[in-house]
Amino acid sequence: MGEKSAAAKQFIFLAAFVLLASGLNVAGSVLAGGARFPLYMDSFGTLAAAAVCGLAPSLAVAVLTNAALCALGRLKLIFMVCQILTALGSHLVFKAARKRGVAQFSLDSFMVSGILSAVTNGISGSLFAAAYQYNLTAIEQGIYVATQNVILSNLAGGFLLNLVDKALASFIAYGMYLLATAKCARAWSNAAGGHRNEVRRLERQRNCGTPDPNEERDAPVLKIRPERIFLAVAVFSLWMSFGFKKRANV
Repeated sequence: MGEKSAAAKQFIFLAAFVLLASGLNVAGSVLAGGARFPLYMDSFGTLAAAAVCGLAPSLAVAVLTNAALCALGRLKLIFMVCQILTALGSHLVFKAARKRGVAQFSLDSFMVSGILSAVTNGISGSLFAAAYQYNLTAIEQGIYVATQNVILSNLAGGFLLNLVDKALASFIAYGMYLLATAKCARAWSNAAGGHRNEVRRLERQRNCGTPDPNEERDAPVLKIRPERIFLAVAVFSLWMSFGFKKRANV
């Protein structure tokens, strides 16, 4: 009976997180578009789901997000490929961290996931945008003014824009991950009744992404901090986006 109750609670948690992450992705995209903010803001929930819940829930978030955006007329359904690549790439990064013995993910893992997503989305998204003849973004227009090459402008601009977008998405996803794992830790702690349930409690704890204090290991710190490089490039890209906007509209 206890096992069924735990499984039901885990399913409810996963379903709720998938719906919440998908809704936040859609809301982020709509708000960014309404405010004419030059970012996509539709993938941080996908990154967070990969860290908190795993591959299948992250893919579910990717599908639900783009299906909703397609229904709202904001994106073609083909752009779902970009979200799926984000889910797959981030899952591989977090899986590799687990294999290294990391009990709780650091910001480094999220930044690496974001960089990988920026590359895959920058290439695939730019190709899809070109195929459907989407209007060039401000940064793409600026690069076009400088190079007079539509293909180069589309690819380079899409990559730089994705760097900015995924840098911010990585930070938001990391915050969602910390909140979710803290919630799980409190829930498992309150539910633990004694020694008989200790093994099961620790297993549920790990599945939810929360480390056991006795088993926690520090995440390996990279010599070159990826978030610093990532943020520097992102800030530069954002500056280019706004800086070239006036020139592109001349």
